[in-house]
Parts: sequence; C-alpha cells; structure tokens
Amino acid sequence: MLKNIKSIVIFFVLACSIFYMFMQLGQYVGKKKLESQYPLVSSLIGEPATWDSKEKELMAYLLPKCKAENESGNTERMKSCWEGRAAAIPDGGNSAKTLNALLDKQLQNKK
Repeated sequence: MLKNIKSIVIFFVLACSIFYMFMQLGQYVGKKKLESQYPLVSSLIGEPATWDSKEKELMAYLLPKCKAENESGNTERMKSCWEGRAAAIPDGGNSAKTLNALLDKQLQNKK
C-alpha cells in the first residue's frame, strides 16, 4: 500500500515538473518574440525600461496583436492598429488613455 502511494506521489511530482518546464519555455519564447519587436517600434513608444506597469501590460497585449503592422515600419499603420485595439478593450477607455499618454510622452522626449 505504501509503495503504491509513493509511486503515485513520484508520478505526480514528475508530471508537475514537466508541465512547469513547458510553461516556462513558452513564457521565455513569448518574451523573446515580444522583445524582437521593440526595436521596430521604439521610435514611437520609447524603451520598455521607461514604461510603467500599465504601459507594459498594454504593450504586451498590443504588440503581438499588431505584429504585421509593427514589422511594416509604417508608423501611421502601427499607431492606427494600436489605437484600434486599445479602443476595443472593454475597460472604460483606460487602455486608450494609457496608449495616448505613452505616445505623447515619447513625442515630448523627442523635442
């Protein structure tokens, strides 16, 4: 009886460990894909190190959604896509305000 419980516990621990490893791998790959887009959009939104937590969360959502526009290099297409996606988030307009503040902040830093 004790031998059965021990093998079940070992199996459970191994299964959880494998699941955790795949979860971490997916998070790492997603983060690298997101970071690869930063150089393409940094002229509009600055460096991620300067963003606050709301801006980071918003851009983590918007950048993958607008991947084709980001890679085009066309700033108007990028802004249009981000604004459309931010406006579609049902949070009472907070995402659109956060995006506009981020874009305005970068515009002022350029001056």
